[in-house]
Amino acid sequence: LSRRTEEVGRFDFSGMAYSNLIGDHILVLKDRLYVIGQGKLSGLSRFKLDEKRRPLEKPEWNNREVSTNRFHYTAAVLSGDRIYLAGHRRQGASPFLHIHSAKDGSLFKKVILPAIPTRDGVSIAGGRLFVSCEDGRLLCYGAE
Repeated sequence: LSRRTEEVGRFDFSGMAYSNLIGDHILVLKDRLYVIGQGKLSGLSRFKLDEKRRPLEKPEWNNREVSTNRFHYTAAVLSGDRIYLAGHRRQGASPFLHIHSAKDGSLFKKVILPAIPTRDGVSIAGGRLFVSCEDGRLLCYGAE
């Protein structure tokens, strides 16, 4: 899989298989792959993985409301049946944490953050969600 901005072919010179997916964030849980994509697959998509752990060509679902045109997602993490996306609006900060269902991509909850989250600054440990912010704060959210 690639985080590059151009598509990657099905095989490289060593014969390693790749997907044509382009994404800002790529998450894997068991036999599912979640991508915050660009271009043709703009939005949050879920793909089933085949027996060789490659994503199938068509997504099981796609939530286009998760837009990389309107929002800049700085961090993403997957835990259980929830996908946590942190970021801010492209026009005028407005930092946020969006919580989506891993089952169908629907928005479960919106949380307004006090500062912009850092790049890849979201993690989960001990049943708590931690968000690192650009202003130096570390936010901690407990289980709901």
